[in-house]
Amino acid sequence: MPLRKCHGLGDSRSRRAGITIVEVAVAAAFLVVCAVGVFSTLTRMQQSAITNRSLTNAHNLLRTVIEQALSRGWDNEAAPLDILAPTIAGDTLPYNSSSNVGDGTWKQWDVYRAIDAAVGTDPLIPIYEDVSDVSKNVPARVFRKVQRVTGNSRLLWITFRIEYVLRGQLIGQEAWVTRAAD
Repeated sequence: MPLRKCHGLGDSRSRRAGITIVEVAVAAAFLVVCAVGVFSTLTRMQQSAITNRSLTNAHNLLRTVIEQALSRGWDNEAAPLDILAPTIAGDTLPYNSSSNVGDGTWKQWDVYRAIDAAVGTDPLIPIYEDVSDVSKNVPARVFRKVQRVTGNSRLLWITFRIEYVLRGQLIGQEAWVTRAAD
């Protein structure tokens, strides 16, 4: 029986038959780069989804309080109540945008109880809730400003503002509506 020829480490065919350590390292580095890219993309997509959901829910909450103001009866034009009660004394020009939430003309509105928030309370309305990670929850405050329009005691200018903090940034949205006595 003839002896078979043994190929040693120096044979070029044996080098081509397997994978070198350099090829394994390059493939591993490529996989790590791909995994980091996918992870960062998914993280940004989740942040974007939270932002979009918060903006949409805040907008829907504003729409809800505007509907409360429009559906509230106001038979006595001299004394509108609750959500329609003026927060600014006397007649004013519509929408004085120079005032801000801290100037006393805005009242925090308790959406759940449909009344102005009592002094010392801070009713927060959740506009985004994450049951798996409560640190991602986004609570909001709703404010209202109601003023009579100059020259027309039967017409109110009602502005609602919602404020919330998302990733360390204060975000506010406003919506307004005019309301006439019934």
